[in-house]
Amino acid sequence: MLNNSLRGNAMNKVVAILLFFALLGGSALSAQDTPKPDPRTWKDSTGQFSIEAVFAKLSGDLVVLQPTGQKEISIPLAKLSKADRQYVLIEVNRRFVSVTPSQDLAAIVQRAAPNTTIVLEPGIYKLGPRPPYEQAVLIEKKRNLILTSRDAAKTQIELSADTKFGFFIGSNNSDLKIQNLTIRGTPSAEPNTTAVGNYSGTTNVRRVQFSGLRVEQVTVGISVATDLTGVYQDVVVRDNIVSRTIGTEAGSGYGIHLSNGKNVTVSNNVIEAATRHSVYVARSSLGSNVRIEKNLIINHDLKGKNPRWYNAALVCARSSDVTISHNLIVDPRAIAISVERDGILGRPTRDNKVINNRVIGANYVGIWVVTGKPCLGLGNIIALNPKPAHPDWCCKVSFFDYPNGKPTSSSLVEPQARWKQATHVVELGGRLFVMTDGVLDMVTPGSWAYDTCPRRWDDVRGMVGLKNRSGKNKGRLYIVTGTGLHEVNPAGWDIRSSQGNWADATFVTTTAGYIHVLQGDVLHRLSPLSPDSEPKTAQWAGARWMFSMGSYLYLACNRGRFRLDPATLEGVQVGVTEPETRRVK
Repeated sequence: MLNNSLRGNAMNKVVAILLFFALLGGSALSAQDTPKPDPRTWKDSTGQFSIEAVFAKLSGDLVVLQPTGQKEISIPLAKLSKADRQYVLIEVNRRFVSVTPSQDLAAIVQRAAPNTTIVLEPGIYKLGPRPPYEQAVLIEKKRNLILTSRDAAKTQIELSADTKFGFFIGSNNSDLKIQNLTIRGTPSAEPNTTAVGNYSGTTNVRRVQFSGLRVEQVTVGISVATDLTGVYQDVVVRDNIVSRTIGTEAGSGYGIHLSNGKNVTVSNNVIEAATRHSVYVARSSLGSNVRIEKNLIINHDLKGKNPRWYNAALVCARSSDVTISHNLIVDPRAIAISVERDGILGRPTRDNKVINNRVIGANYVGIWVVTGKPCLGLGNIIALNPKPAHPDWCCKVSFFDYPNGKPTSSSLVEPQARWKQATHVVELGGRLFVMTDGVLDMVTPGSWAYDTCPRRWDDVRGMVGLKNRSGKNKGRLYIVTGTGLHEVNPAGWDIRSSQGNWADATFVTTTAGYIHVLQGDVLHRLSPLSPDSEPKTAQWAGARWMFSMGSYLYLACNRGRFRLDPATLEGVQVGVTEPETRRVK
């Protein structure tokens, strides 16, 4: 009798779920058809242990996790942190809805209940404007909503020329993700399309992630904005590709735009051929904690359409508490990085930091500071174009107010004078490791206190950091010198060295647990687990630069730009001027 009752309750629940999805307009997905969640950092209840893994399932009282490249592990739910326990409870109760191009995506999103993942099936979704904001899809008053696809390249949102916003982020949203989609605009005489964004009246938006998006031919790629009194916080914009923005006037031509957000991280994005600003921090107040880090900006203002060469590729304007770090900017046809005063409201521009950025082929100023006060700068490397069109405006650092034709009292100052000539900076475990003239310091950001490695280093070619080496909760530094690879344990400065000839190595980076060294035309892949073994190599004639981006390695050479598999060193050609083509070795 009891079993029959249970069966009846279960059947009623299934019927209710099917009815819900029928009313919603989408189709329910079975467990095996649902996309896997993103990897995340899991912590135990003590905060002493952490691991990067994907949530697989809840089996009784055990949480089953899938670490990258490793076997599944099981951890008692009770031993996880409070935030991780809450995450598990949300995921096990998540609903999945499948949508096709023939269905009304905007209506399905509007009706979506909390804890819903909407999976866009492959195809072309041709969307046009709707009231009230002339947007294609309005997202407001949503909780734990995810919009995603199985394959971003095969799932395309095409926005009509009169659509002002692809996805309009309205007020009162929390735990929202938009990911793994291609969004294209339709160029028009008066472009006005923002792929993902909103007007400044949006408020009460918390814990938002925009990731894995491919955005092109729009006025603005991704915008995170609210007004001076609004709330838009705890935002992650990562692993997106934004290319070919449209327009050069104010309000257009932005790859990624931020205004008045708090706790915002913009990382591991590729922005190519933006026309006004590739990344634009328009406003942020003291305590905002905005981080622009590990982004690749290529060919800013590719066709030279912007007459204002001081409209920088990466801009921090009218803002405080912004950290610009570990970015690579290649061939900008404008100033590369700028930190600018608030000439409108006179708000403070304090606590901004420019750390370990690299500019290659600067046609104008590399770093431009015009706040009228010191700005923290550390370990930035700038290579100028040897034949710029305007030599008088091409220099590594400038504090001159070009638009107004006057000098300023601005400066770019190291936190300690000993780091004035720093050549390598690595972030690992919340510390910065700074190499200056062969002296290695472990630095605590903020206080800028430091501890110095007792060893003096000669002919340093590069330095990287690896977290959780060998699956252990430990970080290690790896220093490449002309004579070898050296593993450094910052706790006690223990060093293990392996001999090798790395003279003339120009770039050193780490991706997917490997160490990659570019030496002339040869790319080397080294394993930190077996540093004495013969490295895997690949020839890249005319190699110019490489950069680690998430789980991929980007490399530019005579044949174009390639996205490489960090293990096999095979690549696929990418870029605005070179569409994706065949796989090469």
